[in-house]
Amino acid sequence: MDRRTLKTQRLIKDTLLQLLQQKPLHKITVSEITQIANIGRGTFYIHYPDVDSLYDQIINDAIANLTELFDQTYPSGTGNADFVALFRAVTQYLTANATLFCVLLRNQKSGRVMQQIKNLFTQRVMTERQFDPNDTEIKVTVAFTTAGAIGVLSDWLTGDLDVSADQLAQIIDKILAKF
Repeated sequence: MDRRTLKTQRLIKDTLLQLLQQKPLHKITVSEITQIANIGRGTFYIHYPDVDSLYDQIINDAIANLTELFDQTYPSGTGNADFVALFRAVTQYLTANATLFCVLLRNQKSGRVMQQIKNLFTQRVMTERQFDPNDTEIKVTVAFTTAGAIGVLSDWLTGDLDVSADQLAQIIDKILAKF
């Protein structure tokens, strides 16, 4: 993809996120997006068939980026692990994409997205740690820990936890070291 295409897609996505801060997805129209972005309707349709597809693409991109980040920074091996690098990377990504994740935390349709992210990370931890998928206690522990980490990150992102990203990463690492 050339730079102009990427720039246009970024503009369209940013415009949708801007509108999602003001109203629900089902009330946003292509006309509204194109008017605010100062582009023609045809330009929108070159990139996306409709507003829902645009929203889905934003979500898919975020999940792909989180998955890549997880794969690059998750501590390898099955012994005691240092999760600081992982959570530093996650908090940096959340900070850089704060608008998106704040919208996700408020949007009803996004509740499913947060569940999808939790399930994705739970499965990846089970696989990475080579845990027995038939061990109910392990499955519950991993699901509980993943949900807790996502909950804490959500609270941090929305300002309910007043700690620095580095401090948060250190605290989560200490908690996870106990498991």
